[in-house]
Amino acid sequence: MEELYIEAYSNNINIIEEYNEYFKFKAMLYKNLIILNDFFLVSNIDKKCNLAHELGHFFTDFYYINYTDNSYFNSLIESRNESRAERWAIVKLISKDALMEQIELGLNVFEIAENLEVTEDLVRKAYELYKNV
Repeated sequence: MEELYIEAYSNNINIIEEYNEYFKFKAMLYKNLIILNDFFLVSNIDKKCNLAHELGHFFTDFYYINYTDNSYFNSLIESRNESRAERWAIVKLISKDALMEQIELGLNVFEIAENLEVTEDLVRKAYELYKNV
């Protein structure tokens, strides 16, 4: 996770860690500020994956903007932005070679996640991303 903090700070991104049950999010990016809400982040691995996701927003689309008054169009843009951020996080945290090596060892999703120090959800998404590459 230290590598992610270094990348953030070297790009003038500030990170604040909060413990607030009233903020209904795990992590959020606003301009050059990432807020990590420890109330909803259940582990350091969860924090690491959420930090990578928010950095993905910064490096791929910056932050949410209401592009038009058309809510359908805005939801498409938001979905695209989420996909880009998730892809950035996957590529940053899980290499294709590392994932395939774990799979070839016959490990299950839980074991792979534990070995790569990421969430099981991110392992599944990485598999979907890399399986046709």
